[in-house]
Amino acid sequence: MSDMTAPNSGPSEKISLATHSTFWVAALCVVVFTVWASISKLDIVSVAVGEVIPSSQVKTVQHLEGGIVREIMVREGSEVKANQPFIVIEPTVSSADVAELRVRLTSLETDIAQFKALSEGKDTATFSDEIKVEYPELVAQAQKRFKTRLARHKGNLNSQEQTVLQRRQVSTRSDNVLLAARRAFH
Repeated sequence: MSDMTAPNSGPSEKISLATHSTFWVAALCVVVFTVWASISKLDIVSVAVGEVIPSSQVKTVQHLEGGIVREIMVREGSEVKANQPFIVIEPTVSSADVAELRVRLTSLETDIAQFKALSEGKDTATFSDEIKVEYPELVAQAQKRFKTRLARHKGNLNSQEQTVLQRRQVSTRSDNVLLAARRAFH
């Protein structure tokens, strides 16, 4: 029994450098996130339901889209008149959405004008006067895109015409070979 060795007290396998690196990177990410979360400030928009309690019945007031309250126009206990605004909502979010949708709609209208001109075989796209006045940069970009599309369209047409011409020539040659072969056998 004297030749029995003591049990191995260390791990049977060495842990690789990649495993250690992954652990330390994950730990560093957790620390960085915790520090960022503790010192950063987030703007939070909350949607809240309020109640106006008139003398006759309870009315619920709620903004359909939500937003940031800029100013409260009435105070508790004050009288309000019909159509009097209670609060002013910050216009930045909803105005930005509307402006973005208008630009997107205008961009789609310019695309329609371009495709219509291409389908009618015109060399220029025609845009409405309203779009030209309100969005001159968009019209300039649309005209550049139209020129590119027109050049590509004409290139495709030329390529297809060349393909048709080549196939007609091949067809004519093979017809001539067949006629010659028939004459030779008759």
